[in-house]
Amino acid sequence: MERRTEWSKVLLGAYAFLPAAAEAAKKEALSLAMSGFSYRGDLTALMGEIIACNRRIEGYINAKVVTDGALRAIGSEKASLLKRRYRDMASIEEIACELGVSVRTAFRRCADALTSFAKANARRGYGDDWFEQRYSKDALFCKVAEMLCRRENAMPKTGCEAEDKPAAGMKRRSDPVPYAVV
Repeated sequence: MERRTEWSKVLLGAYAFLPAAAEAAKKEALSLAMSGFSYRGDLTALMGEIIACNRRIEGYINAKVVTDGALRAIGSEKASLLKRRYRDMASIEEIACELGVSVRTAFRRCADALTSFAKANARRGYGDDWFEQRYSKDALFCKVAEMLCRRENAMPKTGCEAEDKPAAGMKRRSDPVPYAVV
């Protein structure tokens, strides 16, 4: 994936999963909090785990707000293209067929929309460095990056470092979507 749009692709690919991921992290935090009544270990460690869940929730909410803002900023036509390409995982060929244009024209339109999305985020202070710092170790975003790279036959360039395990409340699926809400 191209460096200046790689996190935009990951953000758009993860977009549909963000509400479910936030809800799963919320349930995990609640479960940890409820276990505190009978917890026999280090309460500081337990509080650290609860705080980590809350930070993940905050991160997922922030990612959704950032994505929504950038999609509004680029206009409905470009936003629809990006949603179709990254949320629905449509191929360029499918998009070209739906639009009644050549594959090359569909590719250029998607690339232009993605660049506009990345620029809209950057203008608001959300560039690749911002995303890298906040999401490069999050399992959801790393799995989406891997999925997109497999789809594009490229190596991941997002700097993701999460372990190869599902995010809280998620489990592996056999289809191209890496994780599903349990």
